[in-house]
Amino acid sequence: MPWPGDLNAGLTPSSAGGLVIGLVGGVLDFASAAGLSSGGMQQAPMQSTSASTQSGALALGLFVLGSIVIITAIASIISVGKGRPKLLSGLMVAYGIVMLLVGGSMAGGLVAMMSTSFYGYAMIIVGILMIANGSIMSRTRMRM
Repeated sequence: MPWPGDLNAGLTPSSAGGLVIGLVGGVLDFASAAGLSSGGMQQAPMQSTSASTQSGALALGLFVLGSIVIITAIASIISVGKGRPKLLSGLMVAYGIVMLLVGGSMAGGLVAMMSTSFYGYAMIIVGILMIANGSIMSRTRMRM
């Protein structure tokens, strides 16, 4: 019998994978946002005002995305998330698509910052994993 509040009680491989992928994705978002913020501030005198504003807005968006992804990943393994499997699998796929788009723009050079291509390719990989895990979660939960 599991202890009350035991996080491992009923933890499926897809939900455990979703937790790990979500945490890694959130950390990547935070790291990208921090790099963009510090790189954007260093390059601000050389950039136009609109480019600096866009860098700041993208950094803020990445911080928000990272927070949402981590909160959702944690919620997926507690009782709140276990009662809403379709919602969580759909959110995982949606976050994966966003990660693919942001990572693609970073890897493609649309966002100028240090280490952009590394974070971009890492976000593309995590985005693909999020989409795959979300689709596996939806199929696994439908069978139950």
